[in-house]
Amino acid sequence: KNLRVRPFGSIANGFGRRGSDLDATCFQEKMEGNPSDGLDPSAHDLLERVVKLLEEHTDFTIVEEVKGARIPILKLKFKAIVDVDLSFQNTEPLPNTQLLRAYVALGGLRVRDLGVLVK
Repeated sequence: KNLRVRPFGSIANGFGRRGSDLDATCFQEKMEGNPSDGLDPSAHDLLERVVKLLEEHTDFTIVEEVKGARIPILKLKFKAIVDVDLSFQNTEPLPNTQLLRAYVALGGLRVRDLGVLVK
C-alpha cells in the first residue's frame, strides 16, 4: 500500500561505473488527507513485507538480510547480474542524489569525472 522504491547513490546521481551496485530505498509514501493512517510502518516491518513479495519474484535473489542495523538492508541480485542494496524507510540520501545529478547535468563529463575521482 503506497510503497515506493527510489534509487540513490552513484548509479542514480551519474557517478556510477561499470560494475557499480544499485542502491535503492523502499518507503511508504504518506497519503495526503489521511490522518487516521498517520503511523509509518517501521523499517523492519517493511523489510518483512518486501521479503515476502520478492520470494515470489524470480528475477530477484535474496543474497542477505541485514536486519541488525538501524536501517535494515536487503542485499539482492537482479537477474543474476546486478547487485542491489535495498534499504527501508531511508529517504535521507534522496535530496543529495538529486543535487549531485543536477551538478552532472550542468557540468557534463568534467563534473562526472571529478565526482568519480573523488568517490
